[in-house]
Amino acid sequence: MRSNIFDFEKNSPIFKPPKYTGVTLSLLSIFVLVCMLAVWEKITPKENSIKLYGHAWADCREPLELCKVAFEKETGIPVEIGYLEDFSAKYELNSLDKSVDFHILPSEFAKNKIFHEETWAEKLDLAHHPAEITEDSIYKKAIVGLVSKRTAQSPSTLLFLRYLSAPSRGQFEFASCGWTGVRGDKWRILPTLKILIPLKLKQAFMPILNQFKEREGILWDPQFMAPSSILKVANITSKGDDKQFMPDLIWLPLELDTRHLDSLAFKAIEKSSAGKQLPRAYLSQWSDFQQTALRFNRFATKYLDN
Repeated sequence: MRSNIFDFEKNSPIFKPPKYTGVTLSLLSIFVLVCMLAVWEKITPKENSIKLYGHAWADCREPLELCKVAFEKETGIPVEIGYLEDFSAKYELNSLDKSVDFHILPSEFAKNKIFHEETWAEKLDLAHHPAEITEDSIYKKAIVGLVSKRTAQSPSTLLFLRYLSAPSRGQFEFASCGWTGVRGDKWRILPTLKILIPLKLKQAFMPILNQFKEREGILWDPQFMAPSSILKVANITSKGDDKQFMPDLIWLPLELDTRHLDSLAFKAIEKSSAGKQLPRAYLSQWSDFQQTALRFNRFATKYLDN
């Protein structure tokens, strides 16, 4: 009678346990350690090294505090605001905090010499003060945001000011406090600006695009092509139903006949410089990022005009 007992001495076992060398065990240990560090990094909250600081007119406190809380929650970037009762001429340039990233104040005070453009890199319209009734008239005080040229956090500062001017973000809070809104850009943490530029200007525009991208903290999608091709794109996208494919901004040579663009969705931007004969920019009336496109136009014009 045959025995059903398996003889391990005469027969090899069906399963052989793996043999681990010292090198293999070391590699396994390193792999496990890397996995543990990856998991720990995901579950451990990171402290945000970016913190914005600015001054604001005291009358803006209520809507700005609401915006600040919402902005911090969405982006993780803390914002500290010091509120001032007055921005009159008694303030001297040297008295301003050198570490300030932004100012939020009435536009009439932005004309003061201490808020000269040499001190502030950019200006964004934010809102209009609730109507103040006087004996003679009813007027609304425009509030603007200024970005300091000294700030080391330009992208985050502009992100905060874009948040304040965005219809679905800061403008909602301003409106809830009785303020009148402005036409800000559609809210995107990382918007993409689509620009069409004549091919012969590629070399001149690349450093401008890179500098603007770094300053604003946005993405850009530049297309360099012949002016005739730019006109065709403008014509086709203007008449199409899907406006998301339209460029936000196009540049065309001055000598090109562009009168028919007035009947399309592109409007010429007034030239802000009387210097060199620069190409003319046209802004899409359907763009979600018109204010960013206008800032780029000013930035590029100033760069090319020097």
